[in-house]
Amino acid sequence: MPGYANPVITLRFPELAEEGDNIYVVIRNPRTMAAGELRAGASKADQERIAAAQAAAEANGGQVPDGMVTDEDEDRGSAIMAKLILGWRVWDTTVPVKIDPGTGDLIHDDETEPRLLPLPATPELVQRLPMPVINAIGQEIAKMNPTPTPADGTGRTS
Repeated sequence: MPGYANPVITLRFPELAEEGDNIYVVIRNPRTMAAGELRAGASKADQERIAAAQAAAEANGGQVPDGMVTDEDEDRGSAIMAKLILGWRVWDTTVPVKIDPGTGDLIHDDETEPRLLPLPATPELVQRLPMPVINAIGQEIAKMNPTPTPADGTGRTS
């Protein structure tokens, strides 16, 4: 059957899983998608500001400086990721965690029992993913527009 070699990418997260569990996300390969499928209403100025925030985060140990990314940007990013996600086996990170103050042990009850996130993926559900999953999907998206690396190793492109 003709087509692209890798139309989907499976991202696995063994570091998040308990023994015997399987945590993964299957996404459409962003490099094989039309650009229009990945747009979520960002203007050229927004795209440039978001790119500057990403560059600042890379230079700042992964932390985006305050004020560089807005709630609207995060909503837009979640919408783009939701378009990519075909399937997953991930736990809802918004479930409360309770501990017994006397022992420090976790309390397991109906309220604190982790739940798998349902499908289909929505922007709201994407916002419940653990950060390693969000970061991995973001890295796959970033591979669409690789940052040029100058031959002199200075980090300057001009």
